Amino acid sequence: MVAGASAAVVSTLGGVGVTALLPILAVATLIGFVRAPAFLSIALWSIIALIPEWRSDISVAPILSAAMYRSLVGPLGGADLVLSTALIAALSANPSALRSFWSEYRPITRLYGIFMAAVFLSSMWNGQLAHPIPLKPLFYLAGAVLWGYAIATNDSIGPWVPYLIIALAVIVGVQGLLNTLFALGREAAGFHLAFYDRASVFLLIVIVLFFVHGWLARSPVVRGTKFALWSGLAALCLLATAFSLRRTMWLALAVGVAVSIGLHAHRGLGRLVLRTLGVLGVAAGATLAILAALGSLGHLVTHVQSLVLTLSGRGQEESITLRFFETADVIRTIRHHPILGAGPLGQYVPSSSYGPALDRAYVHDQYLWLLLHYGAIGLVTFLMFWWETIRSLLRGYRQVMPTDTAGLTRLALGAALIGLAFGIFGDSFITAHHRWPLLLGFLLGATLGSSVHLMNRVDAVAVESTS
Repeated sequence: MVAGASAAVVSTLGGVGVTALLPILAVATLIGFVRAPAFLSIALWSIIALIPEWRSDISVAPILSAAMYRSLVGPLGGADLVLSTALIAALSANPSALRSFWSEYRPITRLYGIFMAAVFLSSMWNGQLAHPIPLKPLFYLAGAVLWGYAIATNDSIGPWVPYLIIALAVIVGVQGLLNTLFALGREAAGFHLAFYDRASVFLLIVIVLFFVHGWLARSPVVRGTKFALWSGLAALCLLATAFSLRRTMWLALAVGVAVSIGLHAHRGLGRLVLRTLGVLGVAAGATLAILAALGSLGHLVTHVQSLVLTLSGRGQEESITLRFFETADVIRTIRHHPILGAGPLGQYVPSSSYGPALDRAYVHDQYLWLLLHYGAIGLVTFLMFWWETIRSLLRGYRQVMPTDTAGLTRLALGAALIGLAFGIFGDSFITAHHRWPLLLGFLLGATLGSSVHLMNRVDAVAVESTS
């Protein structure tokens, strides 16, 4: 219901306009904050999940993307208002969340604090402390993790968060197919992309990987009559992912599936590999058949051929060719600021006039982006945080039982983050864009929180039975 209502709100805002509905939205938010802050908080995250950062992905209401992730008044954007309101609402509904997160996940908190200290040091060294706007995504990530954790550990609303995420994935997946089939999305390689914003694709990848983990573990969650529903959802997500042409997300999904097989190898590797290959074969065959029926298979094949030829040095795909030039220039610039970087406002110096419209502060490689802006210290501290996060998600993976839905969710997100670690070689998502840290941070916080909430419930039942 929350997902459907949020989708209706997004469509209404696109048709009527944000300004016309602003008083109504303000009153509704105030009422929600007073009467049901937890529901208000997840409704606001639904808005984030449904409004992509690129207006080409939401042609029914393209102005919403600019209003949400660019600027409403001066440096203040819609995402700032949504995050601050939702975080206050979540913490008012669950005041102990901040203390609980610190108690349960001190290493993650400390390592992210160390990374932010490196960012502050780089900004101070380069005289850029007066320009905090580029740092927004870094604060978004921390705030969204706490946001998701506070909601997932709330007794009244926490158990419903997985259902909300699934419902939102259905809406997002359908939106992606509509973008392709009705030419609503951005055009590339001869047909319209399901998504230009990769964050939408990553949400679908997480759903696919959860299905994969449930299948590998023979979880009752995806067996029996539920198998058909999960198979249909996975097919929807896979189709939207294929139509997105987001190659970094294809890589993230492929690595995520491989990691998933490895995490369940203790259940019998040979059997798991055979079962997985069978499922992937059926999924790939069905996807190719649907693409052929829609008349898009030829375009996809042409795109893949161009990709392979360019990477082998015999093609001329512009997006890859430009990145070769960009990478060389970024590395050359990094050599002048190897330790602390060039600060949040730092830019690389182009060696020629290629891609004149490119933002020289942006790098199509997350690791090089961190090196350019925050140097080796920034890169190392961020990777330490990333590693600890994945380690926390995958801790005790052998003990995860088929009936442990929260545990399977942890493994799915952990595999997705490992896959994303390979995907971000091709673009900067997490610390450069605005929607990525909001969406990813909430998923991470909610996943970590669901495990803590489950353990607390088990402990409470044990104490009650003992007494």
